[in-house]
Amino acid sequence: MTPELIQAIESMAAMPCDVADGLAGSLRAQAPHGDPVALETVIASVPARWRDPVRGLLLAAKSCLPPVSLDSVALAVQASCATFSSAASRQEVELVWSGPMVVQSTFRRTDRAWVDVIDAAQATLWLASFSVGAVERVEESLLSALDRGVDVRMLFEHSADSGGALRYDGFSVFNRRVMDRARLYSWVPSKRELAPNGNIALMHAKAVVADTHAMFVTSANLSGAALERNLEVGVIVRGGPQPRWLHERFESLLTGGLIERRSLA
Repeated sequence: MTPELIQAIESMAAMPCDVADGLAGSLRAQAPHGDPVALETVIASVPARWRDPVRGLLLAAKSCLPPVSLDSVALAVQASCATFSSAASRQEVELVWSGPMVVQSTFRRTDRAWVDVIDAAQATLWLASFSVGAVERVEESLLSALDRGVDVRMLFEHSADSGGALRYDGFSVFNRRVMDRARLYSWVPSKRELAPNGNIALMHAKAVVADTHAMFVTSANLSGAALERNLEVGVIVRGGPQPRWLHERFESLLTGGLIERRSLA
């Protein structure tokens, strides 16, 4: 087994188990090595998010000497997804803190929490922050995620939509190398409620969720002040249903038209 094939199998780990089982059945029907036209039909049958990874997996299997059979590929996909799902179901909760340490603490630092969850992503990443600054270690972590093919989606408040609450925003100050490759979103102003005094509701969330299996929810904005000086508290959740629920909530904002894609000037 080549390193390329191992990497291709790992890239399938976050695939939903029902999709993996259907793919495995289709691959076994084409065993041992399959007709190229028929395999393209198999690839087209999986959700769009997984077509390129499946194609890469089949190419890696075919490139081995001797080529790896489709029966073996099918088994590898199911084993990878089952292992991932089992690991994700075992929940861990960790408290996160920034600010004065008046007592000895084992809390995770806020800057490390952002990076740890971003680094855990293999397929999808939703990130939200109200106030955003240039944070090099987080930006480098996001670039690494993009390099390994993660679909990075970032939801920021836009200063022009904030009713004067923000003088600048992530769309203007965040690392352009990240912004050019990630999908950028903001809350549609016309879909927000107004307070009796006319103030507009704000996109005030600060959270990141990786692959529906790990999330960090915090009071800390993605800024140097919040990560290094302010008193902030948050929680990392690994496994269990909550990361999936948060991922689905972000997705519902998109499908419901409450947030919209933004482009850089």
